[in-house]
Amino acid sequence: MGLTPHEYYCMTRREFILKSRGFRKMEWRKWEHTRVIAYTMASTVPSKKRLPKMTKWMPLPTDRETEMGEDKVKDLFKKLKEHDRRKST
Repeated sequence: MGLTPHEYYCMTRREFILKSRGFRKMEWRKWEHTRVIAYTMASTVPSKKRLPKMTKWMPLPTDRETEMGEDKVKDLFKKLKEHDRRKST
């Protein structure tokens, strides 16, 4: 995480937890970037088989947080439309 001993001992438990969560998010974003590059390279290789979705091809723990089901997306759009109607009246 790049903390000096002084920074570590000056932190509260909560600050340390938040800092470590942020650090993990940053690390997983790097892995997501690596996955996109690898998937792009793999898609350029001629093959009769079609590549699966990127999240199936190289799953990461962060996929569960970002993947939304079709029903959830429809609900979100419905809520947005209702919000726009209320805002315009």
